Order: sequence, then structure tokens, then C-alpha cells
Amino acid sequence: MKAIIYERAGGLDVIKQVDIERPILKDGETLIKSAFTSVNHVDLLGRMDLPWHKFPRIPGSDLSGVVEESKSGAFKPGDKVVAYPIKHCGLCYECRRGAPNSCDSRMLYGDHLDGFFSEYVVLQDRNIIKIPDALPLEWAGALPVAYGTVWHALIRRVKLMPSEKLLIIGGSGGAGVAALQIGKLVGAEVITTTSVQWKARRLEELGTKQVIDTANEESLSAIKGTMDVVLDNVGGKGLKTSITALKKGGRLATMGMTAGSTTEIDLRDIYSNNIRVEGIYGETQADITELTLAVARKAFKPLIDSVFPLERVAEAQSKMEERKHLGKIVLRF
Repeated sequence: MKAIIYERAGGLDVIKQVDIERPILKDGETLIKSAFTSVNHVDLLGRMDLPWHKFPRIPGSDLSGVVEESKSGAFKPGDKVVAYPIKHCGLCYECRRGAPNSCDSRMLYGDHLDGFFSEYVVLQDRNIIKIPDALPLEWAGALPVAYGTVWHALIRRVKLMPSEKLLIIGGSGGAGVAALQIGKLVGAEVITTTSVQWKARRLEELGTKQVIDTANEESLSAIKGTMDVVLDNVGGKGLKTSITALKKGGRLATMGMTAGSTTEIDLRDIYSNNIRVEGIYGETQADITELTLAVARKAFKPLIDSVFPLERVAEAQSKMEERKHLGKIVLRF
């Protein structure tokens, strides 16, 4: 079967298509024939020479497909499914309480171990979620990582409410657009950010009340102390702006570090204003189940920027690196 690997750490040139053996099923496992996956920022980071990265490695953390064979009886051939992208023990307290994204032994498929950029994938049943027949596999392949994490942040953790003001930092990527759509679904007043004019116009068409140019200090100052919730998937020095944008009693969900993993903040901005900070890593199976049901019922449609065949994954990643996309970049098998 064909698969995509990162041959070594490096640039786009390390992405190779190879032929590998089709995986063999063991007890309690299910074989999935891949249909769609998508590009996430973690796929770009996955080419970096980090201590936990093994090479060669199959990238990819999103997957939709159809069950080919199951040795557990939990699924039957032809079932439409998505992969839950976090490998977990299933036994610890966090797993048993329904929070496998906080499992001590968690690993992200595609980053800590081989992922889903291959024609067939074998997973344990706890990493497979059946989806409604009404949900197109193309849409489903765009959901788990970006939309699932945002759903976990806004619905499960900060509990965004109707009419609340939501500010999205990093508004034009997959997670940013997901936050806009989920925020609108809840009934929140959504304000988002981008420094690219054509993206700003498109975000307005999607229903944001205001688009703030992140390069405009005056615009950022004008929202100080006015937001109920801020979702920040950028991090870096801008996290201070996210905190000061919140009104007293506001909630911050931080879930990314594309602008850097370190920052300097004044703790008084947090404790003196009763700010609640939620660190967000991934999602739960329940989040993905709720999300896929909502999309199947046409509550909203994931915004897909473009669809590439799997063999053009380097081109797809280049588009993300150059920030020429708005929404999700999907790969077709």
C-alpha cells in the first residue's frame, strides 16, 4: 500500500511516497481503508528534529474512512468512521473519567508515533468513532484535530454561552475558522483576527462581527477588558494581549504556540481580574461524537479551503506554511 513518510528532519524535500506492507490485524483491532485526511500545523512541526520524533515516520493526525475488517466485532465492514488521534492507555483515572487527552501515557498519532497518511490504518477500537451515514467522509476528515480541539475548548472547558463576546487570536487557520463557526453555532458574538485583507473579507462573510488587524495596536487596545472568552491558538508574546482583552471573570483558552512557546505576563492581570486560564490539548471521543453529529445535522459545514490528492502533500503543506489558506486543507486517498 502507498504511504507518506518523513524520511528525516528537514524541509518539504524530506516528504516521500513509499510502498509498505499492509498492516496485519490483531485481536481487538480494526482495519480502516482511508478516505480523507487533512493538514494540521502539527504536521509542519513534525518535520522538526525534536527528541520524540523518530524518522522515518508516517505523519498525519486526522483520518476518515471505511471499516475494511474488524477482529473485535465492535465494527462491521462498510461502517463510516473517524480516528481518535490520541493513543491512550484506557485504564488510568483520566481515561476512565473520559479525558484520554490528559492520559499520562498519551501519544499523538503522526507526531509521537506513525500516523494516518497511508492507504490502510489499523487501530484499537477505543481510537475509532463511528460517524453518521449522512456525514460526508470529506468533511469528516477535516474535523478531529482542529474542530475537535476547538469544540473541547469552547463547549467542554470554557463553556461559551449565547450572547457572550468571543475573541479568536489566529482567526484564519483551520482552528481559527472552526472557532468562528462553533462560536456562531452557540450564539456568541464573535470577533476574530487576521492581518491579511482577503482573509478578513472572507471571515466577515462567515459571520464574524469584527475582524481586527493584529498589526494594528490601536485596534487591539480598543478591545481591552471587553471580552468574555478569548481562544488563543497562536501563543508567544501576544498572549499578554489575550489576557488583557478579557473582562473581569473572563476565560482564556490557550491551545497553540505558532508564535512561540514562551511569553512574559503580569500575573496581576490574571488574579486581580479573576481570569480563568484553560490549557487545551486535544479533544475527547465525546467531543468528536458530538461534533460529527452536529455537522451531520447540517448545524454547520466545515470550511474546506482546498483538496489535494495524497501524493501532493508537499504542495499542501507548502500552502499552509505560506499561509495562503483559509480553513482546512484536505488530502484525498
